Amino acid sequence: MMKEKSLQYSKKKIGNQYNVLHYGESGYNAYQSFLFFQPQITKGLLDSIHLIVSYDGVNNSSYNREYFSHTREQQINNLLHDKDSKEKYLFLKYTRTLIQKVKSKYSSPAPPPTYNFSDSNDRKCAIELLNTWVTMQNLSKSIGSDFICILQPNIFVGSPNVDNLRNSKNFSPPERSYQFYKYVNEFIATKNEYKQLKDSFIDMTNTLDNVPDVYIDFCHLSPNGNEIITTHLLKHLKTE
Repeated sequence: MMKEKSLQYSKKKIGNQYNVLHYGESGYNAYQSFLFFQPQITKGLLDSIHLIVSYDGVNNSSYNREYFSHTREQQINNLLHDKDSKEKYLFLKYTRTLIQKVKSKYSSPAPPPTYNFSDSNDRKCAIELLNTWVTMQNLSKSIGSDFICILQPNIFVGSPNVDNLRNSKNFSPPERSYQFYKYVNEFIATKNEYKQLKDSFIDMTNTLDNVPDVYIDFCHLSPNGNEIITTHLLKHLKTE
């Protein structure tokens, strides 16, 4: 689903001709958005919607998640495990807290995590995203709505101007995380099971090429970046 900032610019540009609803959630990948989208249709909450836009890509990387999983899953599992441990050994809670503080003061920082990137995983990520889009498109058709899927830009694709980030300490995943983008385009062009997406697919990976000061980190955009994305989408819709 499109992010809130982009939709704010959509509202400004199209005036009061349409109502624009925001169903995007921070950290969601395409499949999570689909799981949220499905019950909205079942409840009849989207019966009057004319266009559904899925804006995805960054969170579908294999970085820090498994296939058909999400980045929050491991965090939740860790929290649940810690909770179980604390319940069992509650009497040691304050002792353990003190030990952890002492360790953090005198020990070296933990090394950065390593990830098993591979061509096979890249293909899986692309297939996961495309299968989700096909399912969302079919559901959109079932309520008489048009569907558009957008491949989201980030600093590792296209030719972005990231001079403003040269000295930034903002967290970003390894560049290798986004090799799967090439298979998204390739599979839409060559695989029969995804040919229905061709007319609904917008590749925005080059939309911000060479434009300065549009990224505030590896994928999130400044106000002018969001406005460019929205303008590009509206131009595409006018040609339909």
